[in-house]
Formats: sequence, structure tokens, C-alpha cells
Amino acid sequence: MFIRFATPDDAERLASVHVEAWRSAYRGQVPDAHLDALSVQGRLGAWRELLADTTGSTVVLVLVDGDLSVGFAHCAARRSELAGDPTGELLSMYIDPRVWRQGGGRLLMAAAIEWFTTMACREATLWVLDTNAGPRRFYEALGWMVDGSRKPIEIGGRTLEEVRYRRVL
Repeated sequence: MFIRFATPDDAERLASVHVEAWRSAYRGQVPDAHLDALSVQGRLGAWRELLADTTGSTVVLVLVDGDLSVGFAHCAARRSELAGDPTGELLSMYIDPRVWRQGGGRLLMAAAIEWFTTMACREATLWVLDTNAGPRRFYEALGWMVDGSRKPIEIGGRTLEEVRYRRVL
């Protein structure tokens, strides 16, 4: 497996990974009807728009296995209202469930951390569902720590809660 930057040609495959990962990762946390209604076509427009963004403050890193894209990390570097170094944010990271627990998550995370560092970020954050135990253990094993921030998020008509993790780079 290796990491590369996404191109507009990746939109359909990344939409597929996104849908399959959501259906597997969030089953039992997010309403089934919402997960069952997800579709590649429904996500494709957002992916095309995201991959057409050339501002340079965001990036999509792609995990490739053989010649197939099997995961992604969507990262951003943002300046806070307070002047200073930008803060990195891991906006999303998903892997095709067929290749879970094969080291791809660690590769993607290392690439995201490297990108944050090249963007002069001194810390990074991410949000995760508070009920999403497996990914939370993964983040904690890689040095991310809950910082105490929480926020509600509505998914499929249900209000859930996310917790924020932070990591010094």
C-alpha cells in the first residue's frame, strides 16, 4: 500500500469507499435507513467539487492497494481567529472495509501528519462520534487526546454527539 494525492479522476472511487465505510463503521450508531439510503451517485457531486478545489488549504490523500484506491484522508490547514500558526484538521478518514486492519489507517495518518507539518501546523484536531469506539482507540494509540470539546450532530434524523481529539505535531 502507498499514499498519493487525489486527482479529479478519483471522485467515483472515493465516493464508493466513503459509502461502504459509512455503512460498515456506523451501523448500530446511525439509523439504518440513513445508511441504506447512501449511494455513490449521491456522494459523487460533493467529491467532484472537493477534488476540483485548488486553493491549497485542503488536500485529499489516497490510500492505494495495488492499483485500487481503498481509502482517503481529507485534511485542512486553517488559521484561527487568533493570529498564529494554522491548525490542521483531519476532516474525514475512511478505508474500504475489505482492507480494514491491514495498516492502511496508520499510513494515511502518517501522511496526514506529514502534510500538516508541511503546512506549518503545530497541532491538529479531528472530530469523531462519541460512540465510535474502534476509531477512538485507534486515534488514542497514535497519540491523539480528547480535548474536552463536544458538539451535537444530526445524522438521519437522530442527534448524536461528537468529541474532539487534538494532537501536538
